[in-house]
Amino acid sequence: MRVGVTGGIGAGKSLVAQLFGKMGAYVIEADEVGRRAVTDPSVLRNLVEAFGEDILEGQGVLDRRVLGRLAFHNAETRETLNKIVWPRLGELLEEESCEALDSDPERTVVIDAALLLEWGDPKAFCDMLIVVTAPEAIRIRRIVERMGLTEAEVRDRMASQLSDQAKIEAADYVIVNDAELADLDARALDVWAKIH
Repeated sequence: MRVGVTGGIGAGKSLVAQLFGKMGAYVIEADEVGRRAVTDPSVLRNLVEAFGEDILEGQGVLDRRVLGRLAFHNAETRETLNKIVWPRLGELLEEESCEALDSDPERTVVIDAALLLEWGDPKAFCDMLIVVTAPEAIRIRRIVERMGLTEAEVRDRMASQLSDQAKIEAADYVIVNDAELADLDARALDVWAKIH
């Protein structure tokens, strides 16, 4: 079984996915897969063509923060980024999840992906969808502290994602992360028990 865990930036979806990993799930982090996708020579070449040489650090390595600042600036640039990266990202996710299930068909595969719904039908990637939510102010504070982004940069990234309400409507389960870590763990374990 493949379980998608999604939620807006700063909601806590990765904490939930990590907890599921401790419970025995094979966890695929879409951010990590995305980092591999942008190193694909054709993807990197298309990104440079679309966003310019400034997105590269020394030795032709992608500067993800510069790309993020440019790509999340408006809807048009976000769409350009998505058209370039998502096809390869989807291929890599499919490959890794299939390999994990082939090696152990009984093991749950968790796909930790902020943009799972933005990619289209989540059922293309998973059998079940869990959405993690948190109040906007809490999410902004978490990301500013964790990633060192400005509040404006966080809001730009939030604007690139579907609303919590749209995600909730697509979810099989919703986990609210508005309290202490112990509360999140308890809520996540409750969902884990229901899906096993």
